[in-house]
Amino acid sequence: MAPSPSPERSPFTVPAFLPAGAIGVELGGETNGVTICGGAVWVAYYLDADLIAQVDPSTGTVLGLVEGGINSVCLDGEPWVATGTAIQHLNPTTRAVLSSVELAK
Repeated sequence: MAPSPSPERSPFTVPAFLPAGAIGVELGGETNGVTICGGAVWVAYYLDADLIAQVDPSTGTVLGLVEGGINSVCLDGEPWVATGTAIQHLNPTTRAVLSSVELAK
């Protein structure tokens, strides 16, 4: 017996309401991942380019962007992001690159 085709995935719908105390942040793109690190929420998303937004969790304010960021992880309380060409260790306050490891081509 052949397996039946899987049904098409229904589009994501935004909930009718957010839980009490929740903060909504509109980034305008497709969210790809979330990391909590260094007192902020790091949201990977795509909006005409790969970006990671650093968001203040108490206000929902976007503190800054990491251009080219496609994924993030928190190690010892500090953010590391993957770009298309490197893994970068960032300052959790300024997003400045503290160190970078280039990826093999």
